[in-house]
Formats: sequence, C-alpha cells, structure tokens
Amino acid sequence: MKEWLAEEFLIETFEKKDSSGYMRCVKLIKIGRRHVRVSLDFMEGEVAGRAEKDVVKIDEMFVLNSWRTKIGIANREIEVRVPSYTDYLILKVVSGRVSDTKDIAALVWKNGLPERLEERVKEIMPYPEVFREKLRKSILPIIKDKRFLHSWRGTFMTTEFSEEIKEQIIQQLSKLDL
Repeated sequence: MKEWLAEEFLIETFEKKDSSGYMRCVKLIKIGRRHVRVSLDFMEGEVAGRAEKDVVKIDEMFVLNSWRTKIGIANREIEVRVPSYTDYLILKVVSGRVSDTKDIAALVWKNGLPERLEERVKEIMPYPEVFREKLRKSILPIIKDKRFLHSWRGTFMTTEFSEEIKEQIIQQLSKLDL
C-alpha cells in the first residue's frame, strides 16, 4: 500500500513495531485560491503514540463498532474501517496535538460527548490516566487559550464558532471524571 500511495500522496510517517503499524499520508488539495492539507491515517494492532504509555488497543469492539467505507486513493478504491465516534475521540485525545484539539472541539460541539466514554477509555487504554493527563494538561489549555477561537475558525474556514460555543465545549470536557 505504501508504494502505490507514494505516487499521489506524501508518506509523512511510516512506522512498524511489534504489534502495531502506523502510516500517515498527506495531500494538498486546491479549493478555490487556497490549498487545504488533507491527512489520512492507517493503523493496525494498537495505536502507539509518542510517549511509552500513549497506547490504545484495537480490540474486538473497536473493530465491530467501526464502519466500513470505500475511499479513492491513487486511482484505486479501497475499503477502510473508520472507528466509532467514541474510539475516534479517544484516539484524538491521546494524540493531543493542536490540530487534534481543533478536531476534538468541533466533534464535541457537533456531537456532544459519547455515552460510555469513561468506561471505554478504561477498556482500551492500558494506562487510562494518560487520557486524563492529555485532556487536563494539553487539550483544555489549548482550547482555553484566547487565540484558539481564531485558529479554530481558520482551520475550518468558518465564522460559525463563537466564544459561547468554546465555553460549552470546555464545560463538557471538564466534567469528564477519569
């Protein structure tokens, strides 16, 4: 897959470890006069982050609750599994980058917090405290930053986000008891 994706995508990351594999592909797409960076991540086994304890297991429920979709890549159509909203949100929090924080804010704003989130964190994370730490020390401080709203609007090319929406998201995320 890496070889035929390389024709149309930049392979930004490719890692193969004992029980896991990860690949990130990036492509710039022109929309009007602007270019948008689109990333596509592929993973198998478990998702291992940058730190040793940043691990999310891909268990049977992860697979069963995912949904299949076909996507066109490099003049081919492949079927991929997309994680459930709950598992996807967990992956985003564990990743914890600024771009993930913007996605988390948009997801929570549009969908709310998933049911059973706290329980699911404990099921698929060998170190569930990592989720809490990432949320408290990384995600929430970024969202609370006064510059976040402008950055968030720019990322999604909209003026729809407001200070009130931002505060609602902060309240929802702060209520999580992990």
